[in-house]
Amino acid sequence: MNKQKRLGIVAAATVVFGIFSKWLVGVPYMAWGYFDKIFVTSFLLWCFYAAALYIAAKLETDKKLNFLKIAVQALVFGILAAFVKMGIDAGIEQCAKKMNNMLYVTMLMECGIIVFGSLMMLFLYVYVGKNHGIRGCGFNKLTGILIGIVVLYAGVMGYYLYQVRHWVSKFSHIEMVQDIGIAQGVNNLSTKYAIESNLIGMIVYVAFFITFWSLLQFANQKE
Repeated sequence: MNKQKRLGIVAAATVVFGIFSKWLVGVPYMAWGYFDKIFVTSFLLWCFYAAALYIAAKLETDKKLNFLKIAVQALVFGILAAFVKMGIDAGIEQCAKKMNNMLYVTMLMECGIIVFGSLMMLFLYVYVGKNHGIRGCGFNKLTGILIGIVVLYAGVMGYYLYQVRHWVSKFSHIEMVQDIGIAQGVNNLSTKYAIESNLIGMIVYVAFFITFWSLLQFANQKE
């Protein structure tokens, strides 16, 4: 299967993963101790996405295209990947408990998504797809796009953090704010902006994953 078709599978799966994540859970994150619909939905979304990436990587090496075998392997990999992500989220949750600003928590969750997704792609592309990885890639327009996505995300989240500091500072003298406490005011305001930023976060990791997979294909010299 040629690179364009494999990239098409990855792009389609990434867009579906991003849209359904935003629609159903906001951020596909599994908080330990809260085994609710959000937890289960996030687990299933990660199963689906990891399985789709496995299929895209495996189709490069399986010339006989035994779809049933590939589907079973993809399902197993998807479940294992979702459990690994669950463990990562447990670690993130421990860090999040020490934070009073939901924007920082959201950034931690979304950075966890990007790092885990990128490592999973790299593993699948190199070890399952039996490619050479990204050796000798150097700087190109795709790496430039990746850097641009990261800078854009940092800029947007920096703007939201500035807004929290600005409005809390401006209204800290108001009796209502003093009654609930500055810390609670920061929490409430940052929660509002964190919810608003979910759409930006989704666009960022969708664009990042598609670009990152494109970079892996571009860097591969086997074909």
